[in-house]
Amino acid sequence: MSTFIEAVKHRVLGIAATITVLGTIIGGVFAVESRYAKAADISDLKTQQVQIYSNVKIQQELAVDTLRRQNLEDRLFELRLKERPTQVDKALIQRYEDQLREIGVRADINKQRIQAIQ
Repeated sequence: MSTFIEAVKHRVLGIAATITVLGTIIGGVFAVESRYAKAADISDLKTQQVQIYSNVKIQQELAVDTLRRQNLEDRLFELRLKERPTQVDKALIQRYEDQLREIGVRADINKQRIQAIQ
């Protein structure tokens, strides 16, 4: 009877060891698999980063155009205050007005681009 009990103990220990090893391996596989990003996750993150970068770039362009517009408006104000503008002053007024129109067109395009990104 003692041999029988020893054999059962031996088998139970073998089964327990096998279950422990398999549990450790499977747990390790899940841990490693969950640790590394999946291709779909990386693709989504890349898309989000591109959108954020594009949005920031457009916002910077809008800010630069806003500063330029304010600067041009100030110069136009000064030129229009002159009682007798010279031909150069008149040419500058025309040039600044053209630039203001171009800035307005760019601002509209950039606002549409921001809406398209979002």
